[in-house]
Amino acid sequence: MKFSTIKEIIFLILTIQLIFSLLCTIFLFIQFALNRELRRRKNNHVLLILLFVTFLQVNNQDQIHVIMISF
Repeated sequence: MKFSTIKEIIFLILTIQLIFSLLCTIFLFIQFALNRELRRRKNNHVLLILLFVTFLQVNNQDQIHVIMISF
């Protein structure tokens, strides 16, 4: 296999992974927004903070990796 073909495959895999990760995170944000019981429990506040930090990481760090591989 050529090096460019391997880069294209890795780029495709990372892009698909990024899309699914963002969809799952958005789905969980919607669940927290719509379900009052989830917001009321104190232990879920920690999960919401972790979800937010993960969302920021996916949006920033992973996109940089995808951009670097595409070149």
